[in-house]
Amino acid sequence: SANFKGFDSTTSGKKEITVSYGKFTTSFTVFVANKIVDSEENLVTTINNASDDDIILIKKGEYNLSSPLEINNKNLVIGGESADKTKLNGFVLIGGYYNDGNITYSNLSENISIIGLSLNTKSTVKNNIISFDDTKYNYLLAGINAESIKGLKVISCKFTGFATAIKIK
Repeated sequence: SANFKGFDSTTSGKKEITVSYGKFTTSFTVFVANKIVDSEENLVTTINNASDDDIILIKKGEYNLSSPLEINNKNLVIGGESADKTKLNGFVLIGGYYNDGNITYSNLSENISIIGLSLNTKSTVKNNIISFDDTKYNYLLAGINAESIKGLKVISCKFTGFATAIKIK
């Protein structure tokens, strides 16, 4: 018998949901995705072809990235089903490009939200020294890498295998 306002799953976007029951009222935000990812190939293609204001849902599974995932958009939301269910093995680069161990930042990205993902490097730790399995990766990369970004939101994410989870120059 509670009253709900604000939810419409027929259109994508950020939705503010209000729930009222008697004299009690609360609200929360949900995102309705306009793009859904269900494979490694689809993940890279979807991110590379993303438009500003897209909301991307990455379905549960383990995704092995052969190079950093490059995000160069504004007002982009990338979410998983939860940090325990959606796992990315690799790095995320926001507002830049990765080429042969070097990062070139473009600073074109802002208002990026990363929600409910697990980020893990292909690395091992022995005697407190991180050793990357893939030597193409610069050992200074973090789970999420950015430079002078405005509006980065990282919500309910898990980081493993990193010396640094989030690195912003």
